[in-house]
Amino acid sequence: AIITSRRAASRWASAMSESARLESAYELDATAAWVRGGGYSRVALQMPDELLGDAVAVAAALERRCNDAPDRAEGNPVRVFVLADTTFGSCCVDEVAAAHHNADCIVHFGRACMSPVARLPARFVFHKVEIDTDACAAAIREHADALARPEAAPDDLVEALVVLVDQEHAHRAAALREAVARETTNRGAGAGPPVVLADAAPVEALPRARAFSKAPRARRCGGGCSCVSGGACGRPEPSGEDESGDGTCATCGAADPDRDRFGAAERDETETETETQRETSRRRRRRRRRRRRRRR
Repeated sequence: AIITSRRAASRWASAMSESARLESAYELDATAAWVRGGGYSRVALQMPDELLGDAVAVAAALERRCNDAPDRAEGNPVRVFVLADTTFGSCCVDEVAAAHHNADCIVHFGRACMSPVARLPARFVFHKVEIDTDACAAAIREHADALARPEAAPDDLVEALVVLVDQEHAHRAAALREAVARETTNRGAGAGPPVVLADAAPVEALPRARAFSKAPRARRCGGGCSCVSGGACGRPEPSGEDESGDGTCATCGAADPDRDRFGAAERDETETETETQRETSRRRRRRRRRRRRRRR
C-alpha cells in the first residue's frame, strides 16, 4: 500500500510539473481567456515542427480550459485542432489551412513574422528564452555610459539609447525595464544618455475589416482635438445602436488616418477574390463545353 501510494504521488507530481511546464511555455490560461472573450468555438493551433511533440497535450489542455471555465458563455463547446503541413513558412499565419476547417481563430506558436491577418483573428505565443535581467540591464547601462564618455568620437555621441527586445525575451521586457530603471538610479544623475526599451509587438491581431468595425475601441485623433494629452485622446468610442463606426475620433471627430488606407486594401482584396472566382467559373464552363463536344 505504501509503494502504491508513493507511485500515485509520483505520477501526480509528474502530471503537475508537466501542466506547469505547458502553462509556462504556451500561456494556456491567457489563450483560453482570449478564446472565451472572443466567443470562438473552433480554434486552430499552428505550431512549428520543433513544437509538434507537445501539440496533442497543448490542444487537450487548452480545450479543457475553454470548456470548463465557469464564465464560459452558453453555446457550442470549443473544439481545438492542430494544423499540419501548413502552406506557408512556420513564421506566417496559415489562414488558408485554418479556413479549410472552418476555424474561427488561430493561435500561432513560435517565432512569427507578424504579417497582418486578412480574415481570421490570431493570437501569437512566442517561444520563451530566459535571461538574467540584472546582468542585461548592467550591460545596457554600461554601453550607454560608454557612448557618453568624452573620448568617444563626436559621431558616436547619442541623446538616447533605444533597446529592442526580441520575441524570445518579450515575456521579460517589463522586468528588464524595471532593472534598467534601478541601474540608472544607482548610477546617479550623470549616468549618460537615457535608456528606452521599445514596446513589444501586440500578441493579439484582428483582420483589417474587424479592426475598423463598430466595436468599441480607443482611437488616436492624430492631433485634431484639444485634449490635454496633446491630441492623442485615446478615449474609447461610445457603444450603442446609433454608433456610426465611421472611423472618427469620439472626442473631436477627426478621421482615423489609417482607415482609408486599410479600407482601400480590403476593397482591392475583395475585387481580386471576385475576379478569381469569375475566372474559375469560366474555366469550368469551358471544360464542360469540351466534354460535351467529345461526347458528340
